[in-house]
Order: sequence, then C-alpha cells, then structure tokens
Amino acid sequence: MSWSSSRPRRILAGCATVGALAGSACDLACLEIDCERQGLTISASRYDGDPLAAGEYELRLVGDSAAWTASCTLEALAAGDCAFTLDPSASDEESVELAPVIGVAGDDMPRDIRISWMQAVREDDAWAHTGPSALQLEIRLDSSVLAEESLVPRYSRTEPLGAACGACEHAQVEILLLDPPK
Repeated sequence: MSWSSSRPRRILAGCATVGALAGSACDLACLEIDCERQGLTISASRYDGDPLAAGEYELRLVGDSAAWTASCTLEALAAGDCAFTLDPSASDEESVELAPVIGVAGDDMPRDIRISWMQAVREDDAWAHTGPSALQLEIRLDSSVLAEESLVPRYSRTEPLGAACGACEHAQVEILLLDPPK
C-alpha cells in the first residue's frame, strides 16, 4: 500500500449535524468541507534513509482520551492489512474518536511508517477536524524499542467554508527510528 497524503478527504460535516444538535438553521453550503489535510500525520523513518527491516512491528499510541495498539509484519503494513485496535482498559468510553490509520511509504522498499489520526471536536456551532493535543508513541520491532516519543503537535487551522461551517486542523510530525538490533 502506497501512502498518499495529498489526496483530499471530504468530510460530511457541520451544518446538518450541527443544526440538529444546536437547533440552529444552517446554510446548505456547509454540508461538505474539503479538508486537504486533517488531523495528525506521523512519519517514522530510519535516520540513514534505509528501508525498514522485516519483522513484527508493534505500535502503541496513547492520546488525549484513548489508547490504540497495532501488531503486524512489515508485509502486512505494506499491503494495508494492519489496523489499530482500541485498548478499552486505557480509554475514555465517552470520547468519540476515529481509529488511527497506519501504512508505509515506498512501494518496493518501505522506508517510512505513516500514521494518520483524526478526531472530530465540537466547537460552538461547528465541528473542528483535528488530532490529539498530546500523545505518547512507541514503536517496537521484534520486541526491541525503535522509538519512544512524547509528542505535542502544533496544528495549523483552516476554515475552507468559513468559521460557521467548521474547521480543518493538521499537524505533521517526523521522528527517527533507532537501529534495530542485529
């Protein structure tokens, strides 16, 4: 699976939902927000640019109110057959979050693990599509730690259809992986 971060994502947002929740009338133009980029994108690559090593990868993300884990081989990552699962023992059942999406970049020889995490957050009469304000990330290869990071992403914000129709927020974080043991 090749990762494409330039693909626009359409979010059915705002006015229909907000109108129902807030009891206000909405402009029909607000029904669809075009967010070129939204949420948090994390890119994890080797410091030397070499391809990722084969083996069993374990990933753990702990964000504002949820913890997610994934365990899969590099081949499964490359094929798009790896998914995060919610850890109910470390998550707030009241939160509404979308599962992070995982993949790799580089078609023949994967060089980056890519994680995308998006949340919908209520702001006054509209929705903001953003990511976690802070998180812990751990990446292991065959039980050896490749990365342990505490991240506080800085989001850029756009309101493609105006403030009344909701907002898109995006942050990009790049981390370097330690060498796997030989």
